[in-house]
Order: sequence, then C-alpha cells, then structure tokens
Amino acid sequence: MPVDHEKLIEQLRKQHDKYAQAWNDKDFDTISSMWAHDDDITMWDASVRKRIVGWEGPNGVKAWYQRAFNSMVTVDFTMQELLIKVTQDGTCAVFTLYIENNFTDKEGNKVKVNPRVTVVKELRDGEWKLIHGDASYSTGEMSN
Repeated sequence: MPVDHEKLIEQLRKQHDKYAQAWNDKDFDTISSMWAHDDDITMWDASVRKRIVGWEGPNGVKAWYQRAFNSMVTVDFTMQELLIKVTQDGTCAVFTLYIENNFTDKEGNKVKVNPRVTVVKELRDGEWKLIHGDASYSTGEMSN
C-alpha cells in the first residue's frame, strides 16, 4: 500500500502544533507522551555542550523539560517555517523549524530565545514518537 505523504505531513504538523501548545501551557504530561522513553534518545541544547541522553536520569530528556518548565513563569512559544520530510516508507520524519520562545523566569526577567530546531520522529505502533531534538544557533548569531 503506498504511503500518503501529504496526509502524514498534515498529521505531523497538527501534532507539532500540539507540542507548541504544550510548551505554552507548561504541560509536561503532553510533552512526555510525545517522546519515546528509550535509554538512547538524544537531545542537543544550544546553551550547553553536553549531549542529553535517555528519557530518565539527571541528564535525561525528562529532567531537561522539568527544569525548563520549572524555571518559567509565563511562556509564549511559537514555531515558524516548519518543514517536514517523511521517509519513503512513512516510518520516520525529520522536522526543521525556527522557534521563538519568549518567557518570564522566576526572577521576573523577560527572556527571548529563537533557535533553529531539528526534530526526528519515528512511527511506533501507529504513534509518532520523538527520538531526537536539536536546538542550535548559527555562528553569526552566537557572536551577536
């Protein structure tokens, strides 16, 4: 049966809109449900050098989201220029996008971060699960 890439891309776009709303609501349960809880999932945070590995543990993806959400009072998280590439067999998807996250931290500081982001999702038992995320800045952005 041929893969309907347009239908998959629309489904994935809607799911990623749900991800953005979960950030705005600091909804950890929704974020958790979107990630695979494997020991070898990975994430790169643009602000630190060390790779984030696995769902559990002090350097895991779960702890990263919990620290992020706990540090924020208000969140305005939006996505721009979302592109989704689905593999020919329809079991893996790569997302590239720009994020703008304006938030207020616990000390009342207003912070704006706008990394470029890459996300990889895998289709598992009919559900798309995040298996890798990367936030980065260009060298020109780093020197500003």
